[in-house]
Amino acid sequence: MRTSNSFFHGLLPLMLLLLSIVAATIFFTASSAEIIVVHGAHPRSHQSDSIISANGSQILDTRAPGNTIVAPASEEVCAKAWNKGYTLMCWMQNPQMAGAQAFSPFTRFQQLADWGWTAQGGQPIHIGGNWGTYADPGLMALLGHPMYGQSTGHQAVIYHTQPRGPVVVDGRQITYPATMASYDNVFIADKGVIIAAGNWGPAWRLAVGHLPGWNHNTDRLPDLRQLSDIWWLLWEQVCAQQRVRPSELRYIVSKDTINDETNAIFARILQMYWPNEEGIARGIAPKWPGKRITKEMDGFPTLVGTPSVWGAAYMLIQRAGTMGRKEIKSITVWNENQDVQRFYQPNIMIEVGDV
Repeated sequence: MRTSNSFFHGLLPLMLLLLSIVAATIFFTASSAEIIVVHGAHPRSHQSDSIISANGSQILDTRAPGNTIVAPASEEVCAKAWNKGYTLMCWMQNPQMAGAQAFSPFTRFQQLADWGWTAQGGQPIHIGGNWGTYADPGLMALLGHPMYGQSTGHQAVIYHTQPRGPVVVDGRQITYPATMASYDNVFIADKGVIIAAGNWGPAWRLAVGHLPGWNHNTDRLPDLRQLSDIWWLLWEQVCAQQRVRPSELRYIVSKDTINDETNAIFARILQMYWPNEEGIARGIAPKWPGKRITKEMDGFPTLVGTPSVWGAAYMLIQRAGTMGRKEIKSITVWNENQDVQRFYQPNIMIEVGDV
């Protein structure tokens, strides 16, 4: 093949431009917290978000490159998830079946501030532009190319920095201390997409001992703490700003999911349908387009009942009065970090549609 100096002189600026784009993408989409980020969705129950684990190390075996293993969940764990997921599927079909859990008392954006949620440093909540971009092929399929298709997103990072109280409840004086919990999500209203980037709930921080001095007799977690409520209040606010109907929600994506229980259950369901594929045999989801499980498949309710999916179901159930009856149609899982052996952080795409 014939080459010339002029060829390389013409190619070099292009190569430098591409390297700059890659570097900018990494800078804006990655952070030190992203490696240990938790993506969980929490039911409106006493369990709250306390079941979300801090990292995925318990299910990893990194003996050698290419040998990362996610141990599949036990039959008992999967049976419990199936029961929960099947119940949620019924409730999505008919929210009235959920009784008191079909409704949420949190319907106004101002309630976030009322319960101590702020932007960083205690400033009022600000929903800004999404300056990060996603080079992952699955997210590009939803959002478009990073260079020109992802600029309409809005990022909201909120922190629980303000205490509430003391107040008297049932004759007892209680306080709602600041927990420094944080929720980081991106909302692309015109494309109907929510991306869960990093969510650490108040109950999780209490469960792992991040709240020293907590008095279980007088201290309480904020009532407004469920991810399903956080998602809704921010989604509705962004939709109002962008003049998009909230009912146009199409996908919720849990990015870089490391919840132990979720990943173990997904490993078992993937092995149930595709047992002979090399990566799946080790509990690892394949790269995009990944594996798609639809609601007609036997393993689907089990996935709906995982900690990283059930919050989406609760939001659809509780907001049916505004969005109309909607349900989870399919769940797609893929692993964009095929060459990374120290951790396993799959992406989970939850497809939303009308009942």
